[in-house]
Amino acid sequence: MASININLVADELQRLVVQNKLATPADFALATSATVDKYCKKVTKIKGTYQVLQTIMSHVVQGFKPQWQALGEFSVTDKELKNYRQKVNFEFLPADVLSTALADWYEEGVTITNQMIAKEIAKWILAKVGDDMELLSMIAVYDAANAAGQFGKSLNGWNKIISLAILNVVHPVFKIPLDAFTDANIYDQFMIFERGFPKILKAKIKDIFVSENNQERFTVCYQNKFNNSPNFKDSDKIKSPLGKRNIIGLPNLADDIIFATVEGNMLNLIDVIDNPTKFTDVQVQDYKVKMFMEFSKGYDFLINEAVCVGDFVNEVRGLGDAGKMALYYPHEL
Repeated sequence: MASININLVADELQRLVVQNKLATPADFALATSATVDKYCKKVTKIKGTYQVLQTIMSHVVQGFKPQWQALGEFSVTDKELKNYRQKVNFEFLPADVLSTALADWYEEGVTITNQMIAKEIAKWILAKVGDDMELLSMIAVYDAANAAGQFGKSLNGWNKIISLAILNVVHPVFKIPLDAFTDANIYDQFMIFERGFPKILKAKIKDIFVSENNQERFTVCYQNKFNNSPNFKDSDKIKSPLGKRNIIGLPNLADDIIFATVEGNMLNLIDVIDNPTKFTDVQVQDYKVKMFMEFSKGYDFLINEAVCVGDFVNEVRGLGDAGKMALYYPHEL
């Protein structure tokens, strides 16, 4: 084969990709998902920012007396959730694939919609988007000034979300003091973490999230502790000591993070209406085929106050604010 017709390759991609004859919504959903997404509630339309109102009342029931005696506080606060617009600008030079296996997929005279080369290129791009989102979901730190043209700065991953939540005094998380994890103490520290949950959340928390490294460390510690015990259960190697909650090891979560929350409080912020995930264009320029893709993505907690986080620095358990503790967790006072 002497050459590959660049315009035919681009035309084929236009037909198969831009007109969605190749990439279905399910393909895009898979490509833009990460492991953590299965534990997140999907919010499908927020137009970039979304204000969430939180309302909470303190106790209002009291014994009867024939005179007015006000009892109860009412608090309304809001929190802004964000997703971030992402893009893929990928280019390749068809001439570079000559004398490679990919050249065999370009077949002169074959109907354009039956060509293999465009299908494989599109499939590889989506697979790479998936790999990138797996990393971004954890390690990304949003930087508006440098988000365009760089990797890792286009949204906040969970490492950054947790660190910001720990510092948040308007919407604080529930901190539980812990010692730094070691191979020897991690089982006992998990037990302390569980015992530190607020009473009203204990029955509602089903999962505890840590790094893959700390999940493995817990498994080894459990085996060393109970391997010769008649109560040893293989399934308990990834179950918490007290509540037998699932210990979820998230790829690329930082080793100094442990958190838990109620179901539905972790959010996966996407946009399927104003900015649905799609290939938007295919162009030919400077002997290259250029592919354009757009989608929206973001993560956050719906209610920070319903998140329990291990605090390896401070020694004070709770929200760090007496007034908020009285509103959210009066039984802890």
